[in-house]
Amino acid sequence: MFGDKPILGNCIRSVDQKGRIYLPKFCSAEKDDNLVIRKIDDHYAIFNLSYIEKEIEEARNSKDLNKVDTIVLSIVDLVKVSKDKRINLKRKYILSDHVFLQGNWDSVLIFPTREHYAQYTLKHK
Repeated sequence: MFGDKPILGNCIRSVDQKGRIYLPKFCSAEKDDNLVIRKIDDHYAIFNLSYIEKEIEEARNSKDLNKVDTIVLSIVDLVKVSKDKRINLKRKYILSDHVFLQGNWDSVLIFPTREHYAQYTLKHK
């Protein structure tokens, strides 16, 4: 299942006209996994729905309602993994024909290019 094991790796994936991409093997995605697409800073990230539910529950239990709001407001879409391990990112989020995916332990970060990812890492050092 997506996110059960550490998600480590990176790759470039083609985006078809409908905005669909094949998830890389390092995601351990399986058919019918429910995933969440979140907008974080200036990029998107893919998380397992169960991870997001757990994160929200922990914030509620600690009475951190600002964190709950931040998480919920960052969610832009819910997607399901198809039998061929594809998801639909939709063209409203992804405008290019390729994306750079970077496994980030419990999520996959999505960038339009490897250069955008490099800029992101420089900002977050």
